[in-house]
Amino acid sequence: MTSFTRELPSRFAKEVCKAADVDGDGYISVHEVEKLLKNIGASDKMTASEIEEVMDDIGTKEGPKGVPLLAVVDYVKKSTTPGS
Repeated sequence: MTSFTRELPSRFAKEVCKAADVDGDGYISVHEVEKLLKNIGASDKMTASEIEEVMDDIGTKEGPKGVPLLAVVDYVKKSTTPGS
């Protein structure tokens, strides 16, 4: 049995990450994260180097294409799971 409280954050994380993938190539680039932050009025919250650091932390960056969308979704879900 799937818990609604666990399923909703998972879907939310996936949809937010998909929204960041502006060009729909399956990767999230630094530029796309910067654009997402600007669109939500949070462009002053992270610098490009901080975004790069998070992408390096995810560990699957593929050059200028960025990080695969599913890796970002997994990272977000892991970082928001209690006890992780």
